[in-house]
Amino acid sequence: MAGSASAGIDAAAPLIAKAEPSAKSGTWDTTHTYAVNGKKRTCALTRLKGANLTGALMGGANLTGADLLLADLREACLGCWEGSWAGGNPGCANLTGADLDWANLTNAFLARANLTNASLAYANLTGAYLGGSPFDPAGANLTGAVLFGANLTGAYVADVVWSDTACPNGTVTSTGCPT
Repeated sequence: MAGSASAGIDAAAPLIAKAEPSAKSGTWDTTHTYAVNGKKRTCALTRLKGANLTGALMGGANLTGADLLLADLREACLGCWEGSWAGGNPGCANLTGADLDWANLTNAFLARANLTNASLAYANLTGAYLGGSPFDPAGANLTGAVLFGANLTGAYVADVVWSDTACPNGTVTSTGCPT
């Protein structure tokens, strides 16, 4: 299954000094397995470079180390609330070490998603929801990321890599956005 690639970084254009790489079609890697709700599946979500995942419901997805460079994840649901999905909570997406550079995460829901050591360099997180304690994206790279209007309420972001990051309030920082 292949997705189309149309991941743009609209709001970020004036802030980005680095040349944007070209998008390619997303691809499924059929040589691995992954788990959903404790069941093994084939077709690992490891190479989704440039995939169009707009509005995808991905709570509980194991995207550890996934290549989501330039992926279009606008309005995707990768997070979860405590007690959400009662009776069958799939949990939050695991994006540990995932490459989300240049990804479009406009209005994405990432509450409590595991972003440990994920790279979101130059990602568009305009209007994204990253709040919801305990949200701890330890070691996540937000170099050049755009977070205009994003919600960081309750997020623990002390270990995040900030460099020319556009904060929710419009300021650009290399030391951290207010939560």
